[in-house]
Amino acid sequence: DNDWSEAVEHIRALTPARTPFEKQNCLKMAFEAISETLEALFVRMSEGKREAAARLPTADDVLPAVIIVLVIAKQSRICAHLEYVRRYRRPELLPSELSYFIVTVESANAWIGSLQNLEERTPEEFDADHQKSADSERGFRDPATGRG
Repeated sequence: DNDWSEAVEHIRALTPARTPFEKQNCLKMAFEAISETLEALFVRMSEGKREAAARLPTADDVLPAVIIVLVIAKQSRICAHLEYVRRYRRPELLPSELSYFIVTVESANAWIGSLQNLEERTPEEFDADHQKSADSERGFRDPATGRG
């Protein structure tokens, strides 16, 4: 059982937060809560394994965790909160770790947005879109349209 509730509460706290600093603090605390939850999960996964040591979360671990937290938090104005922090907080006061988290949240939100009509799509349409996305990432172009 993974407890994302602390991170969810920090994401939800973005709405009542008024200043860029308050919103930045909510994001920082959400990132820390996600990291701590992932670390605890890795410790539990390594228990009882003789040679397995708990590892630290990587970027590949953080993105799916952020997706989970955003889906649970149902924070519909997440992009507005991120833009507010980015626009009104001086860049030199944004730690690089927080800038990374903002980009990760934007990526997670974009991925969630791409699934909005998932229930209405057939498995074939989903597979075709997934293949098109994978081809685009590898630089392949559709011969019919010339686009990736």
